[in-house]
Amino acid sequence: MTGWMRRVLVTAVTLAAMAAGGMALAVTASAHAELVGSSPADGEVLDAAPDAVTLSFSERLVEMGAAITVRGADKQSITTGPLAIDGFDMTVPVDPNAVPGTYTVAFRVVSEDGHTVTSTFQYSVAGQLPPAASPEPTAPVSVEPAAPQTAPLSAEPTPPAAEAPVESSGISPVVLVIGGAVIVGLVIVGAIALRR
Repeated sequence: MTGWMRRVLVTAVTLAAMAAGGMALAVTASAHAELVGSSPADGEVLDAAPDAVTLSFSERLVEMGAAITVRGADKQSITTGPLAIDGFDMTVPVDPNAVPGTYTVAFRVVSEDGHTVTSTFQYSVAGQLPPAASPEPTAPVSVEPAAPQTAPLSAEPTPPAAEAPVESSGISPVVLVIGGAVIVGLVIVGAIALRR
């Protein structure tokens, strides 16, 4: 066998070995734990809240690094106890009195080959949300209309003081005129008599 044929053969064997190794890695990679079922199921609508959430995987799980959280629309967790792993399944207890609504299950698992898988899904609890507390009624505030700003009424005008009556002398004016005329007449008569 010539030298170049030997080199070609070595190269071909090397490439075949690399391809086989790559296929083995691909098979190993595809063997990571995958979620194959859950209770409640993804998108399921329940008539009543469950007391636990269980996830089932395609591979055995290890406890280290595994976690499940279940949260409502208010982002508050409803899990009530520790996580339990049993072979291919892991379960976490949740509040059976959870209010109706949509809940998000977030999980992280580690398969036996050390690969970590994380994902989420949702389920819903049917029913109506409890009514929000109504604020305490407050008594209406009555507003009295403001009194018009008018000047105070003045007291009734004081009638002008009556002029003091002129005291009468007790002698009628007619009498005074007649008496004056008589006196003047007497004076004239006296004057005529003196000239004679």
